[in-house]
Amino acid sequence: MKKKIYRMAVFLALVVCLEGCMSRERYMLNWFRTEQESSDKRMEEIIEIFEEKDAGKLKEMFSKKAVLETEDLDEQIESLIECYSGDLVEFDGGCDSASQNRHGKKKLNIFGKYKVITTEEEYRIFFSEWVKEYEEPEKIGIYNIGIVKEEVWEQEDFMWDNEKMGAFVYVE
Repeated sequence: MKKKIYRMAVFLALVVCLEGCMSRERYMLNWFRTEQESSDKRMEEIIEIFEEKDAGKLKEMFSKKAVLETEDLDEQIESLIECYSGDLVEFDGGCDSASQNRHGKKKLNIFGKYKVITTEEEYRIFFSEWVKEYEEPEKIGIYNIGIVKEEVWEQEDFMWDNEKMGAFVYVE
């Protein structure tokens, strides 16, 4: 009887130790993968909205703060959606991020930048989004997004203005 209890205790201790190590490994893998995967997923959602021409869905992605503080956001979003044409062929890009962790409280800001090719045009699209924000949760969501046709993006003097909140279409 004592041997059974001892074996069971050793088995349970082993399971707990291994699960703890595996959880840590999974946690670390997710920490490093999540930002790019999150950015790619958001870009897929944005493209889907552009193709559906659904301004309401795009506005729902914006943070409460951006919605409240951006003048003419509805018109900006409509212009953004009108600029996009065609069906997605492919997209490629990446993201930069800024993060902070204070005693388990996290902030994460991602900046997605993508080349999008449709059946009709090539674009560059960027977005900035607070994914986590413990001090000001009303910031969570997209706070700016821009689209530009490839030929404008390639101009030597072109620069994104990603400091302002809103939805931007860049023209010549």
